Amino acid sequence: MPGQGGGYFARLQAAEESLGSTKARLRLARERRAELLRQLEGEEPVFGIMPTELGTSGSGFTDAKIRELESQLEELRLRYTDKHPRIGQILDTIELLTKQQKEERIVAAAAGGGGNPLVANPLDLNPVYQNMRIQLMNTEVEIASLRAELRQHRQQAEKLRTLVDTVPQVEAELGRLNRDYDVVKLTYEQLLAKLETANIGEDVEESIDGVQFRIIDPPFAGLTPAGPKRHLLLAAVLVAALGLGGALTFLMNQLHPVFFTSRAVTAATGLPVLGSVSMLMSPNELQEKRKGRLRFAATIGLLIASFAVVSLFADQVSPLVRQAAGLIS
Repeated sequence: MPGQGGGYFARLQAAEESLGSTKARLRLARERRAELLRQLEGEEPVFGIMPTELGTSGSGFTDAKIRELESQLEELRLRYTDKHPRIGQILDTIELLTKQQKEERIVAAAAGGGGNPLVANPLDLNPVYQNMRIQLMNTEVEIASLRAELRQHRQQAEKLRTLVDTVPQVEAELGRLNRDYDVVKLTYEQLLAKLETANIGEDVEESIDGVQFRIIDPPFAGLTPAGPKRHLLLAAVLVAALGLGGALTFLMNQLHPVFFTSRAVTAATGLPVLGSVSMLMSPNELQEKRKGRLRFAATIGLLIASFAVVSLFADQVSPLVRQAAGLIS
């Protein structure tokens, strides 16, 4: 399936790279085997060493290697079937070693003449020769394993090449299915949330014995104050303002006293007043004095009118404020 080990082209590229790497390793192993064979052909025998029994060197190593591979094969068969690649490699290697062992025994029997149980080939006593024979045998085992691995990689690459038209279609279909699945999943989760909300509402309705609660407007703070009463508050504010103004005027008079009669001067200072001079005002000054009085009277009238208007519309201020707040929100 797409997504398991990357996309199709990534897997095909990985298979091609594995195939090329295995071919390179197999080529190096074959070159190493050819070099070992060339060295074995030019190796000289060693004389003067006590002979050993025929086939105790090379054949013993081959038997040990076969037994080791058979042990590994038994362990792998406990976990996998015979179609596993590693089991196939071990079977091919055992077959190769068995064939090589039979050939060595046939050659050794022919060289010994059938009557001499001792070694007839002096090269069997050369340690360098024996070491190269062991390396050659290991190389043969490696070549057999690489051939099985190469066959497996080649089959995998060929299989992917045959699916060059099928796998992209499967990947596209899987992508479409995943997109549809995401949409369906999101819709399902939304419907499930609504169902849970409905179930909670039904439970609440059943628990309150038929009383139904419906949220029409969200909660908000009231704009009409609970107290004090608006008319009393305005009257108290007016009286307090007038009292504060009178107190401030009295304080200014005490700080900067003004005497309007001679008796007031005598009472304040205790000195007799010898005489007084009347103040004569010009026409402009008299006009300014009248304007001041008119302004004062107009101010008092405006204060009283404002108090009356505010007292009259005090109850209609809160609805206007609420309507303005709704427009702003």
